Amino acid sequence: GYNSVQSNKMQRHTKIDEAFNEICNRHSKSVVDSYVQATYSFVKDIVDDPKNERMRQIHTTTQYFKNHIQSVQGGVALFELAGFTDIGDCLIFFENDLSPLSQIIALIDSRSFHHDHNMNNNSIASSASDSNPN
Repeated sequence: GYNSVQSNKMQRHTKIDEAFNEICNRHSKSVVDSYVQATYSFVKDIVDDPKNERMRQIHTTTQYFKNHIQSVQGGVALFELAGFTDIGDCLIFFENDLSPLSQIIALIDSRSFHHDHNMNNNSIASSASDSNPN
């Protein structure tokens, strides 16, 4: 029934929180920053354009993915917690519920990550979209 769905959502929400915090605590700031930036761009693309199938596919064989996501302990697991399915050379987001992705964006936004770069925020935003890894 409805209650079990709610509690599953809460559980997932908590697990995503914990997984994200663990990544932040376990790694150096530079590793976390590069992970967070890559994760943000992948997840934001889906949230901004959820009907676009191409955005829902993350190619896991690219050097970019290997360096920024896969090399980080717990990095891929966070994507799987958020609802991505690993089909070998791709992580695909088949789900309609975007709330786990919004949660990750909120976690990233609340990190000091963005505040550190306030001076050159615009340049970071534009360079991130120019080098879109998808």
